[in-house]
Amino acid sequence: LPVLAIAAWQWLHAPSPPPVVRAALAAAALVVLVPVLQLLLPVAGGAAREAISADLAAAGMPAVATGSLTPQATEHAVWSLLPPLALFLGCALLDHRQRRRAVQVALGLVLANLLFGFFQAGLAHGHPLRLFDNTGTGFGGALINRNHQASALVMGMLLALGLAADARRRREGEGRNRRQYAWLVAAAVCFVCIPLAGSTAGMVIGVLFLAAGVLGTGLVDVS
Repeated sequence: LPVLAIAAWQWLHAPSPPPVVRAALAAAALVVLVPVLQLLLPVAGGAAREAISADLAAAGMPAVATGSLTPQATEHAVWSLLPPLALFLGCALLDHRQRRRAVQVALGLVLANLLFGFFQAGLAHGHPLRLFDNTGTGFGGALINRNHQASALVMGMLLALGLAADARRRREGEGRNRRQYAWLVAAAVCFVCIPLAGSTAGMVIGVLFLAAGVLGTGLVDVS
């Protein structure tokens, strides 16, 4: 909460950000706004909602007057979204060099967890270091299931693509850029390891975001 308050105060006194940053800030705010609206808006009618309410009443659960069937869980979701929102707002205030370092740290965490997943794959079932052996493929590292690991790898791929595009922009016209190729290798590693997580949805999302990433960062020129 202190980080969120400081970041919000800084944004109020910061110069107007570029359009892409404003769009990212709006998207982050909308993510948090969804569960908040579920708590504030009155319950919506409809046959489906009435049927669910009847089932809850039969199970002995009290009637809910808001858009959320489980207000306590929705409130918990709101509080859980505040730390990443504070981190996002804080990182968006950094200068370009500091932001690059923050992205590199985030990518490093994804790759470190991937290495931990490979380490887990060589352990016997029931080993204490296979943290979530009863879910998914056991390849999640410190993450609880296949979808979390796949999502992390997709995000790592996008971060690496962004770093590759940034390295090319900074070294444009200076010949071969080893850093650009290193980041592209990191992006490729994240992408090819998505199937190991065992998430079908993760692979579909990975393919779509790979296409969006190479086009959005300008790594592939379609003009």
